[in-house]
Amino acid sequence: MSRTSAVLIMLIDNILHKYVSSIKSDNLSAMLKKYNEESFNKSHKVLLMAHSQGNLFGNEIYDALGWKQNYFKMVSIATPASRVADSFAPYTTFKCDEVINNWLGSGVGIPGHLPGKMDCIPIGDFDGDNHQLVKYYLPNFNSLSEIMQNVENQLGKLDATLSQ
Repeated sequence: MSRTSAVLIMLIDNILHKYVSSIKSDNLSAMLKKYNEESFNKSHKVLLMAHSQGNLFGNEIYDALGWKQNYFKMVSIATPASRVADSFAPYTTFKCDEVINNWLGSGVGIPGHLPGKMDCIPIGDFDGDNHQLVKYYLPNFNSLSEIMQNVENQLGKLDATLSQ
């Protein structure tokens, strides 16, 4: 990667970070309030399935939960994040996911993203960016199977967690 590309990527990353930060606080507060009122305050557990940017919010929610983290699990799909909610949370990202692995056509991935783990299998005449949940991740048998297994595993962990 050239120095110009690296500088451009850093500049765009900083702009995106400022934009996301401006909306993130309000959204996180609303999400935390909703999780508390509708789940945790009723001794319910939460399984979040997050796609793309939702993983960034899911990680932030997880970090803000404190002792309630034991009652929150996440399944990540097409994540641009550098980590999953906890070090054992599963994620499914294609190696050919253009949004994650070829950020803005730069030839490099989103800075710091988790690597794509799953090989891609073409689906019919699909000519998109291989990032869309409904058009690419769910119709693909391999990714759908992995996502469903991840859901089952995370639900099992929640079931094994003692009540609040």
